[in-house]
Amino acid sequence: MATSKEIKSKILSILISDSRKSYRTIANELGISTTTVSRIVKDLEDEGVILGYTTMVDWNKLGFDSTLCIQVNIAPEADTIEVGNKIKNINAIKQVFYTTGDTTFSAYAVCKNSQDAATVLEELRRVKGVEQVVGHTILKIF
Repeated sequence: MATSKEIKSKILSILISDSRKSYRTIANELGISTTTVSRIVKDLEDEGVILGYTTMVDWNKLGFDSTLCIQVNIAPEADTIEVGNKIKNINAIKQVFYTTGDTTFSAYAVCKNSQDAATVLEELRRVKGVEQVVGHTILKIF
């Protein structure tokens, strides 16, 4: 018999691979009740383990031909939260990551073309507290 921790881990793994999978299907796969799955998922959400659900998008099929991974460094005195929120609020930016190492933030941006990408990079450079912006074109997402 699996422990509660093991069941929680298995449910989380299933949702990571397919967040659209129904609780009934998960319950059948694990040999537990749908109510148990529902309760565990709610607990994971309440604990902040599950932060949300997302959809993987092929942006090229929607006419976005330029996707970027952007490294952003900020001034030591800059407010990290404030700068991160300003970056996140740029329309083309889809995700922002506060990181360790040589880069303060990494961001994922989706643009219609290379001109739009250049505009996004310029907009980032104008954010108060940003010292350096380096954009990398994404060739393939695995």
